[in-house]
Amino acid sequence: MTRRFVLYVLSSTLSAMAPRGAMAQPVDLFDCIDDGGIGDACSDISVGDYLDCGGWYESFRGRLAWHPLRFVAPITIEVQAHTSPGTRFPLYLEFFTLTGRDPSLGYCDGPGRVLAVIPGRDDCGADVYGPFDLASFGVGLEERYVVRVHFVGDVRGSIQSPFLRCIRVEPVTSARFTIAWGRVKRLYQ
Repeated sequence: MTRRFVLYVLSSTLSAMAPRGAMAQPVDLFDCIDDGGIGDACSDISVGDYLDCGGWYESFRGRLAWHPLRFVAPITIEVQAHTSPGTRFPLYLEFFTLTGRDPSLGYCDGPGRVLAVIPGRDDCGADVYGPFDLASFGVGLEERYVVRVHFVGDVRGSIQSPFLRCIRVEPVTSARFTIAWGRVKRLYQ
């Protein structure tokens, strides 16, 4: 047997053992205002945008959410948020699981868990938060979850949270974070 054939059989077997439809759900996210919009699942009220650092930033009131992701490992979240003269509140980075959630609630509705409080930056950089092991919040392997950002402020935009440009959610795939072997085995039972 060749090495290539053994790897093919192993990957085919593992794929066949995964829960049906689970592989179709994305595990990571990268979204920017520059790509024609941000927050593809829902948003409350957009109150303005501005051009700085070579790209567009946008401000909202209420929540901004993305389509569900599949939990496969602890995650890090990178956020590029910029302050303005009216910035008085942070952005609240939240998540919630879809398991056991009332299906009539939209992605912007209902309670979520705050993962990080984002003050924003005065420069063009981004901040990375995490890693967050969502399993410690009760999210099981292969379960779907939603990431959203909560903006605070008045509708005139004079008192507000930072403007948002980009968000990136990625599973941690380094040796820095370990996962119990029993949890990995459950994925393929």
